[in-house]
Amino acid sequence: MKLKLIISLFILMYSKLLPVNFEFSFGGSLGSTIDFSQVVASLDIAKPLEGSRVDYGFSANCFLDIGANFELQNSEVLKGVSILFETGYNYYMRYRTQYKDEDIAKYEHLAEYKDIFHYHNLILGILPKLNFNNGISFGIGFGIYIPLYSAVNRKGKDAWGK
Repeated sequence: MKLKLIISLFILMYSKLLPVNFEFSFGGSLGSTIDFSQVVASLDIAKPLEGSRVDYGFSANCFLDIGANFELQNSEVLKGVSILFETGYNYYMRYRTQYKDEDIAKYEHLAEYKDIFHYHNLILGILPKLNFNNGISFGIGFGIYIPLYSAVNRKGKDAWGK
């Protein structure tokens, strides 16, 4: 109940302060990721880790866009132009698995293990958008992820925990 009241007051104040149309949106996304990387080692102890690698992961986002819509009166194609400010949260997790190889048996510290990386980020950005008369909008957003927290878990023979 309190949240609904706060959101209603925010929308009311924002719409009275600016003489343009208030616009907001919220949403989210879920997806899987595949990372391709190449490791080139300069130290002898890291030589066994050289080569290409494929990592798998998971990504989740939620965001809130708040901004203004400026209507164009005499345009046949464009209904208006919007400028939105975006804030949100991003979670990214990735798995990396490595195995001990017979050719590198002299490196005892290399054993089968799985690293699980967790990244938590704050999203800040801006989204300019063109609103067409047929109800379609086109925009390209710009922004940054601000790291909040990250952690790694290691599972397997050489597991050292968090």
